[in-house]
Amino acid sequence: MSDQQDAEELHLRDNEPKKAKQGSGKRLNDRQRVDIIQMAENSKISKRQLADKFGVSEAAIRKLLLKKDEFLRRYYETPEDIRDQRLRGKSTRISLQEPDSCGVGGGSIPHLAAPTTTSRSPTVQSYSTSMYPSDDPWKQGLDAMLAKVIPFLTNFIQNKGQLQMSSNILDVTISASVATAEQTQVEKEEKEDTVDKPDGTDAEEIDWVGFSRMLRDIRRGFHRYPETGYQEVRTQAFIKRFCEQALHIPGKNIREMASTGLVVDVCYENATISISDKRKLPVIAFRADIDALPIEELNDHLPYCSTQKKGCKELRKRKKRKSAAHQPSSPIKQEEGDEPSHQALSDSNGTTTTVTRTCTVSHDVAMDAPMTNQLPAPSTITTTTIGAPPPPSAGGDDDDEFQVSTAAAHMCGHDGHMAMVLGLCALVVRSAHLLPQETFVRFVFQPAEEGPGGAMKMIEDGALTDVNEIYGLHNAPFPLYSVHVRPGAVMAHEVEFSIDIHGIGGHGSAPQQCVDPILVGSAVVQTLQSVVSRSLSPMDTAVVSVTQFHGGDTNNVISSKVSLAGTIRDFDLELAKTIQDRVATLVHSTCAAYGATANVHFLDGYAPVINPHVETRQVQQVAMDMGLYVSEEGLPLMAAEDFSYFLQERKGCYFFLGTKEDGDSDKMRALHSNQYDFNDKAIPLGIRLFMGILQSRFKCVLYSVEEMQAFQVAMERIMMNVTIV
Repeated sequence: MSDQQDAEELHLRDNEPKKAKQGSGKRLNDRQRVDIIQMAENSKISKRQLADKFGVSEAAIRKLLLKKDEFLRRYYETPEDIRDQRLRGKSTRISLQEPDSCGVGGGSIPHLAAPTTTSRSPTVQSYSTSMYPSDDPWKQGLDAMLAKVIPFLTNFIQNKGQLQMSSNILDVTISASVATAEQTQVEKEEKEDTVDKPDGTDAEEIDWVGFSRMLRDIRRGFHRYPETGYQEVRTQAFIKRFCEQALHIPGKNIREMASTGLVVDVCYENATISISDKRKLPVIAFRADIDALPIEELNDHLPYCSTQKKGCKELRKRKKRKSAAHQPSSPIKQEEGDEPSHQALSDSNGTTTTVTRTCTVSHDVAMDAPMTNQLPAPSTITTTTIGAPPPPSAGGDDDDEFQVSTAAAHMCGHDGHMAMVLGLCALVVRSAHLLPQETFVRFVFQPAEEGPGGAMKMIEDGALTDVNEIYGLHNAPFPLYSVHVRPGAVMAHEVEFSIDIHGIGGHGSAPQQCVDPILVGSAVVQTLQSVVSRSLSPMDTAVVSVTQFHGGDTNNVISSKVSLAGTIRDFDLELAKTIQDRVATLVHSTCAAYGATANVHFLDGYAPVINPHVETRQVQQVAMDMGLYVSEEGLPLMAAEDFSYFLQERKGCYFFLGTKEDGDSDKMRALHSNQYDFNDKAIPLGIRLFMGILQSRFKCVLYSVEEMQAFQVAMERIMMNVTIV
């Protein structure tokens, strides 16, 4: 019985109508597609009736109507003699013949190659003025923007220049284009035998317009989707895919560091880096900080304003990390007024425990995030060093989700810094065949500059391995086209301090029975003003500022405790030790005079940024050769920056690039202002400075002065909304 049933089932299965293979249906030409769209818009005919009339599926009709705008645009931009013959799945694209190696064409009209059904060459209409789309892809997210960037850069780095198409090309027939292409190929081969291509120059015109638009869009994309320190998961993923998929940098040359940081190496012909102990030329690194500030942006008039508003919650996939359970606990940056962060940890028995972390991180009031007020554990004098490793993952599987519920915005210009270094990386890859073979270039994308400090962690993970020199810049509200740099100290050493003063509380009507800590605290504030003026040499530069004073809860009660907090700035670590000792001595002696006690806590911040002399003079020379205004005015700054740790390990230079134009408001260019916006005109300036440093140190020419100037002009015309023909 079972054999008979099996035979019947096999017979039925063999006689079942086979499902048609997807894409194997009737092919419509473009004229028929236009008819379908017009009939659907101008009559009450149903999709089912249209499908029956043209012999296709109803799903095909729906798909066509959904994409009708895109199809009609492409249809009317296609030459009239071929637009009606194109079938679904058949390409009749016209590929463009590249100019000869000397940049001399065979005529005033670019020649056309024979069309093929498998050609992937750009269509004619893609070469209007620039191959890069001008539809602001950053509005759709970083992934959507990358989808537009990859095809453009793939063409850009292959030395395919921008070709201008005249209107009469559209009237050229396919048969004529085939004959012309064959003739052009013969002429091209003959000219290649007689004329040599100049060293260091490209045959075609570089598409600086598209390249500038791309960098502007990348900067705005970063600005729209910011991430704070050690949370730069999407930012890191974008940079990595940009280098791998758009620039085709070998995967072995791209390494993740410091949890959300990245290091990218580019060498001769963009090959895989070979390990070598001896190199004839120095290895040069360029650094970009990638984190945002935990503040809310108030530039709602900008279309690329930050989407991370205060109280806005977002569900995101946590980044995979190795050995997450063994990472040490570390503070997580928290904005003042926010609730403590919570993490769910699973023990070996499967029990889940919620752990609340509240932390204090040292910040800089001018260049770093604002500090939250948290007092230390009771002690006489304690010192803590900033630069903790990234926070551990929350445990569980790698695909667990977490929420981000704090404001974030690129109010310090790190979005512009990333655009500069990515643009530099793209240009170096494009001319990698001109790099010296004895060295390579490293691009360092560092997290958590605003706090708790990512430079030390990057160094620990090997960011400076094989590197001889490292360079970095920061935008500043100096005039545009100016570079501010000097040898020696350019940014300060930072130390935060907090003081707990303990007295005896009581009723406000009986102060004689109390030791009033508010009175004692007032005396301490006055006494600390003498540290710089009476304890240091007049030749030393330092600042001691008390910035917080908290005490008392009600009007008729004398509190038993007050809390003070402030900051110390200096340019010498030995001087900092002297200041800390003097502060502690004055606090304790003053409190003892009033019968009170005190606990003093120091939180050691970033070290001072010290520029070496030789490398700084080279940067100044590069800037002057560009025609920029070079000055030491405004330096050193009392702000702090963890690039100092890179310069403690290697030679290099850290300098400032002006971004302020006439008519710009102070808030628009002031760092850490909630109305700040980066000036995109500075992007090519930063790239040109880095490129000049690279070419000077390697003694090679990747791009001519004229090419770099054309890059600058393209960006400025885009920013002025000037139509480029």
